Amino acid sequence: VGSDERVARDFLDERARAGDSLVLVQVIDANQLALGLRLTRDLQRNEAELPVLVVITQTDVLAKDGKEVDTAALTAALGCPFVATHARAADCREVVLGAIARAHTMTGPSSGSSTTEDEAWEPDALAASALRVRAPAPGETPHRTSRERTERVDRVLLHPIFGLPIFVLIMAGLFATVFLIADPATDLAAAA
Repeated sequence: VGSDERVARDFLDERARAGDSLVLVQVIDANQLALGLRLTRDLQRNEAELPVLVVITQTDVLAKDGKEVDTAALTAALGCPFVATHARAADCREVVLGAIARAHTMTGPSSGSSTTEDEAWEPDALAASALRVRAPAPGETPHRTSRERTERVDRVLLHPIFGLPIFVLIMAGLFATVFLIADPATDLAAAA
């Protein structure tokens, strides 16, 4: 147990002894959902006496990529409430505080369903299934996201066969350009 964990554990134990009603709030970056879900499972195991609430942030970044998080599916799979928001949302504070208030009314600890059993636990698969393509709003035209464009360029430039010749051509072009610009400039400098 690290010193940070010890400080957090001591704080939680002290608050519990004082009779405070506690809710453990975990904040997950939506772009790192699988990694965060691993921690969620550990929190459910190690902090079994506390209800766990998971707040997924940076949903605005996901929305730009045409995706959204299915918090209902995550709640059903892990047995603890999930809410999704982002810092720029006007109601962000109300959403999070309301979820904390609802979590206070939970009786007992969060209990994961069979998905959290060791042999069935697949956080990557769960995260992938919880990220859904967002349907465009009426009148909204779907557009290619920057991530899709980047992935298309990467597939070409990092191709095992075509990638190296493309790289050589780009470097040869750059080399030729440098000399095309440098030769007249050095001739001019020499003539002066």
